[in-house]
Amino acid sequence: MTKITTIEQLKEICTDNVGEVYMVVGGVGRSSKDIQYWPQDDSWNIYNHIDDSEEDYDSTEEFKKGYPLIFEAMEKGALFQY
Repeated sequence: MTKITTIEQLKEICTDNVGEVYMVVGGVGRSSKDIQYWPQDDSWNIYNHIDDSEEDYDSTEEFKKGYPLIFEAMEKGALFQY
């Protein structure tokens, strides 16, 4: 288990690959996600295991605005790579 604390670290884990990550929620729950990042066009894809939903973002800035929970989890030390 690796703690993810920066966007640069998340990008490295997810570049052209599926980064299997999870957020610790409320200290006891877990929210699992598959995240992919493509540096050539700065785009992201997030697959949420809990409800089988999928989200695409055309830029890191759009990702930050559209999915702030991941960035809050990074700041709190609650985002981990499996």
